[in-house]
Amino acid sequence: MTMTKRVLLKGEFFAEWSGSLDEAAALAGVPVGDLAFHPDDLLAEVQEQRRQAYRTESDPLRLEAEFDAIAAGTEPDLAAWVAAVQAIKARYPLPE
Repeated sequence: MTMTKRVLLKGEFFAEWSGSLDEAAALAGVPVGDLAFHPDDLLAEVQEQRRQAYRTESDPLRLEAEFDAIAAGTEPDLAAWVAAVQAIKARYPLPE
């Protein structure tokens, strides 16, 4: 999934773009160093990537651990879920 993000040229709004900054710079004929994605859009993109990864990778592990624990009358072992969440956060770090 590629989100459309706002591109800034020297800190000012320039365009909306779903490709890379390199592609935008080549198309616009400006140095790539003069372009940046809007910080809010970068954050939103990472948050959506994390949400999708949680939904498909870590949440099923937590649900299974909780179900198994309820069925056995024990506390859930969430170690696999914690490891999956840590891996997702490492794969999709929040922008600084």
